[in-house]
Amino acid sequence: NTQPISSLSPNTTYSFYVRANCGAGGYSTWSGPFSFTTSCVADNVPYTQNFESATVPALPSCTTQQNVGTGNLWTVQNNGGYGFTTNALLYSCNSSRDAKGGVDTNGINLVGGTTYKITYDYGAASATFPEKLKVAYGTSALASAMTTVLADHTNVVNTTPLNNVVNFTPTVSGVYYFGFNANSIADQFYLLVDNISVDVVLSNDSFNTKSNVLAYPNPVKDVLNLSYKTAISNVRVINLLGQEVLNTKTNTNDVQVDMSALNAGAYIVNITVEDTVHTIKVIKE
Repeated sequence: NTQPISSLSPNTTYSFYVRANCGAGGYSTWSGPFSFTTSCVADNVPYTQNFESATVPALPSCTTQQNVGTGNLWTVQNNGGYGFTTNALLYSCNSSRDAKGGVDTNGINLVGGTTYKITYDYGAASATFPEKLKVAYGTSALASAMTTVLADHTNVVNTTPLNNVVNFTPTVSGVYYFGFNANSIADQFYLLVDNISVDVVLSNDSFNTKSNVLAYPNPVKDVLNLSYKTAISNVRVINLLGQEVLNTKTNTNDVQVDMSALNAGAYIVNITVEDTVHTIKVIKE
């Protein structure tokens, strides 16, 4: 039997009870409680995960991990050392088994054709025992779905945190997951990861005084003004779910985009000039 239930909150555990309808107004005693947990909803950018919400040694809510081998699992540790002084992901080696475990972020809504950046800190516990860390993303939180490799650190020997930044552009709008996979050989030491962030790459090189481009005000309340040295042919405004909410075709150097009817929040604005699409993030008040 199935029973639809509405108005449930995401990432929440609920209890329920059942009883039999015995007919003629009679019912059995209640059985239960049974429980289920609703799934997490996808996050919008900017997405951050610094593991401070985790209850050590468990992972934070809405992050998952998958071990495709027989090595150890990742944990969250506080003040794990080697420059990591707060909560951070930690992989501790197995003395005889290779690491093949990955931790995945919650799903994140991304817009196809938009350039994003992922940043994170990583490090090891010893320069003598090199660790390996692969970062990839895909359309589900499974190792087999992490088909796009963003970084492959094959010789992690830094004993203080390094920060890495990778730009990437998904071709299709959707929900994506980011995996941090330990694939070190057996009997190494510690591998640590912290301060994961995913956000839009702003076209600062295109939208500055050197190129005589203006986009103001930002944050915007009603009208966004765009100005460029040559004609702007098209302006698209996309919400962080990947839905187009405005599309304006123009042929002028100065464009006014009426955003007064849009809900407050962050939006992606794609501005087409000749054969180039510039991307900015605009905050609607």
